[in-house]
Amino acid sequence: MTKKLAFPLVAVFVVGLSGCPSSGPTVPPTTSGGGFFFNTFTSFNLSPPEITPATQIQGTWVRDQPGATGDPSTWTKTSNVAGVGIVPNGRINADWKFQWTFSPVAACDGQTVTATVHFVDDDIILVCTVTTAVLGTTTDFVFSPMPIATDGSSGTEAFITGNGFSSQYGMPLLQYFDLNGTLVAQANADGVANDGNWMSFPIPDISQLPVGTYVGFISNANANGGYDLLGSTAVQVAIPPPPTPTDPCPTNPCMPQN
Repeated sequence: MTKKLAFPLVAVFVVGLSGCPSSGPTVPPTTSGGGFFFNTFTSFNLSPPEITPATQIQGTWVRDQPGATGDPSTWTKTSNVAGVGIVPNGRINADWKFQWTFSPVAACDGQTVTATVHFVDDDIILVCTVTTAVLGTTTDFVFSPMPIATDGSSGTEAFITGNGFSSQYGMPLLQYFDLNGTLVAQANADGVANDGNWMSFPIPDISQLPVGTYVGFISNANANGGYDLLGSTAVQVAIPPPPTPTDPCPTNPCMPQN
């Protein structure tokens, strides 16, 4: 199972247009006064990011912020040996979608993130985080309740039993991924057993998740402020069962009516 994340924080922008349907927002005219940098990194198993050179990034203009200047044209650039890419006169005070079109780390290919370039020579940090776990570890950790219902009827608290949970440097983290490796939810534990054989945590809002199987990656906080992967567990998301029909005759047999 592979986790693929991108930072800075993803921002989703919806552009509403009136009139006839359009394939996208109108690209503004090019002016002078732009230009920015990007840096490409990869983090493996929640470790500190490492510089990743020779990474090809495509940039697509999304929309302007107030005071935007520069060139909004789509571009494709490859980071140098220091992981740095340069976008001469690239539009600033604007939102861009960055896509990994080639990376030495194959798991990053195709990933996207949208971020704002704020000023001339702004430096946009692009991090692809890859987490791997042996699927066999799912038998070492047991998630309950199982399944969890999309309407919240399973309660507000869940538990994982196993070994190795620790709150020494902070509460463990549980991250939920779909089978495509996309992060869909996460939560920090709110309770850890003294002997490390169970932890509890709030169930996140899953009301909009498709039903099916997900993988929960379990990580302990470490002394450096990050997380160390401990293992994974299967998580089933299901629609709630239909209510039990009400007994029309709870105390007496129903007699046929003439």
